[in-house]
Amino acid sequence: MKKSLAIIFLFLILIAYVGGFANNVIRHIAYESQFPLIINGREIETQRPIVLIDGNTYIPIKELETDLNLIVAWEPGRERVHINFDEDDTMRWWGNEQSFIPENGFIPNEYVAIKVAEPILIAIYGEESINRQKPFSVEKDPFFNAWIIRGSLPEGYRGGVFTIVIRRNDGRLLHVSQDR
Repeated sequence: MKKSLAIIFLFLILIAYVGGFANNVIRHIAYESQFPLIINGREIETQRPIVLIDGNTYIPIKELETDLNLIVAWEPGRERVHINFDEDDTMRWWGNEQSFIPENGFIPNEYVAIKVAEPILIAIYGEESINRQKPFSVEKDPFFNAWIIRGSLPEGYRGGVFTIVIRRNDGRLLHVSQDR
């Protein structure tokens, strides 16, 4: 008898909890937009629909990174979106012609990233210091669409190593530092 009362009591608590949670849900009706999206005088096609909710227009921002010169990234651990405005416009104009930007960027792979980084690092820290930190580790940073290149030291060697971050699409130097 006590066991059945306990089960009924827990069931009632669960219903009350779920019912209270359901009261916090707000429903909206979304309508797919029938109008074009125009940025800088150019009509933009998106893979996902533009929607209207309660008189507000919602645009899939991740698809507009290039057109709006943004860096958009999802931070999974904290469940939030980062939008950074790229202050250095990568679409350069020379005269009346738009600058060519390769599909994979000017720094498309690890090899090119190292070849770009080495002369910069040598100018800052000296050739002997940089050569001592080989082999370099290279990784992609999806948030900044950049290469992160770090030096390494032989086991038991004391000292710091460099870190340099170079953006993939335009080769912009985002960060240089030396650990101690």
